Amino acid sequence: MSSAICCRASWRRGCFIASRHPRSSPFERCVQALIFLAFVQLFLWPTEWLLVKVGTVRSIGTWSPHAEFAWSLFIAVLWGLLAAAIANNNVFHSIMYRMKVPCVGIITRRTSLPSEWYAAFSAKPRYVVLHLKGRRRLYGWPFEWPDSPSLGHFRMVGPEWILPDNTRVIVELVEESLISVDDVEMVEFLSEQLPSLSRDQIHAARRRLIERRDSE
Repeated sequence: MSSAICCRASWRRGCFIASRHPRSSPFERCVQALIFLAFVQLFLWPTEWLLVKVGTVRSIGTWSPHAEFAWSLFIAVLWGLLAAAIANNNVFHSIMYRMKVPCVGIITRRTSLPSEWYAAFSAKPRYVVLHLKGRRRLYGWPFEWPDSPSLGHFRMVGPEWILPDNTRVIVELVEESLISVDDVEMVEFLSEQLPSLSRDQIHAARRRLIERRDSE
């Protein structure tokens, strides 16, 4: 049991590094530690049984406390990496969302991602338009973005300023820009599909948006 507790500490450190979720309360961390401790023990027992069976055919060593610690550490690291990957990619909740239980319907509509902000950026990589303070707009590829809408910076690749008439101006000799999230008022995620409207309809819609924005 002590070896599994040590492995649990290793798992926690790896999970905090790999996961973008904020730290939970001490009580929640204690409950999580007990749950994953049970998972480590659950897989340690069949591992011991399998290795002992293999040893009856060909001896590869003895099952000692040192061997138990080594295999507990191996299982804990695998479980930590797997749990971090599942949480950061919303695997479990995606499956639960698609499953429908009779008389209950969809099990959950929530995600395992830390916030709607993070879910929007991680759903599908695409170009964005940052609406900055002072009615400025910046177009570019968000190579990195803050985990929280209140702290951090955008790392924009190939930034281009958008003028009031919606023409884009390339920033000469600038490959990347760091934009503080405090200066961002709104984020637009651009569609990869071309609009089905005509050019005149697009220009008319842009003029109405510009006129409405200038009137505010």
